[in-house]
Amino acid sequence: MIRLGTSSYIIPADIIPNVDYLKDKVDDVELVLFESREASNIPGPDVIDKLKWYAQKYNLTYTVHLPYDVKAGSADETERLHALETWTKIVGITASLPVHGFIVHLEPERYRNDDGTPCLEPARDIAAWTRRVVMSMRQLKERTVSIADPFLFCIETLSYDLMPLLPHILENGFSITLDVGHLWLNGLYSSDYVRTLLPHTRIIHLHGVSGLKDHMSLAVHNRLQLSGFMDILKSFSDRDLVLTLEIFSEQDLKESLQVLNELEAF
Repeated sequence: MIRLGTSSYIIPADIIPNVDYLKDKVDDVELVLFESREASNIPGPDVIDKLKWYAQKYNLTYTVHLPYDVKAGSADETERLHALETWTKIVGITASLPVHGFIVHLEPERYRNDDGTPCLEPARDIAAWTRRVVMSMRQLKERTVSIADPFLFCIETLSYDLMPLLPHILENGFSITLDVGHLWLNGLYSSDYVRTLLPHTRIIHLHGVSGLKDHMSLAVHNRLQLSGFMDILKSFSDRDLVLTLEIFSEQDLKESLQVLNELEAF
């Protein structure tokens, strides 16, 4: 069964007003969480209680996007451990919600080359970076196994090829966040690629891409390419999936829902 979701930043307001706005429009809300010295939107007990209430009343689930501005593959051990501590804390805060999945970024060292083109390698020393992210995945599982099933941790496709990490993801019992927009943006998309990852996927991120810009309305995207992906997805419709329109405005949501309706996707 595929359930439709979108982000918690569709209207220019905090999480709860967004959930209230979306409560009868989608089945799942992606809680996009961040924490820095300047600002934080990590939910406190009152917000968690309200999220539970909306979930119960409107049959909502949540995907929790763990903060991505942390470096689980950092060569700086303090920085790497900070990523683990941040993720573990937020899993503990949100684990009582009906969470469909925790979205995990294994951040590359950089996303763009000097000329602005996508950087398709996660690090200059890929072997060393891989050892560190594999260690971080194992330790994330160890730290959270008492409060969250490992399959709820969904490693997201970013700017680099995730396939070399797939055996390590699966040996931890983790799942995939298949960000189709990222695959389009970085030239990694193919029907074989998505068919390989979909059996291990719990969350799909879908958004329009134009040039080097992503997270746009589906209305800007190549309709034939989008239709091709939706056709593939139909053959996996018996899986427990959330398809998140990872966009950030009312207009983009309205247009994207219209596109999906025209494609008879739902």
